[in-house]
Amino acid sequence: MSQITIEHNPSEERLQALGVAGWSIWEKEISTFPIDFDETETAYIWVTVRIREKKCNSG
Repeated sequence: MSQITIEHNPSEERLQALGVAGWSIWEKEISTFPIDFDETETAYIWVTVRIREKKCNSG
């Protein structure tokens, strides 16, 4: 069975061990992929979150 492991905030040492700086950036339109893969894959996903504050007038 396939498994997804999430590492939150990996250390710089971990990223260096994985060689993330040398990975290419993969860009793809929305697609459908098979559930099963022939080999294990590793992905590094950088997520940026923007929070917009809404000011409320309290009367």
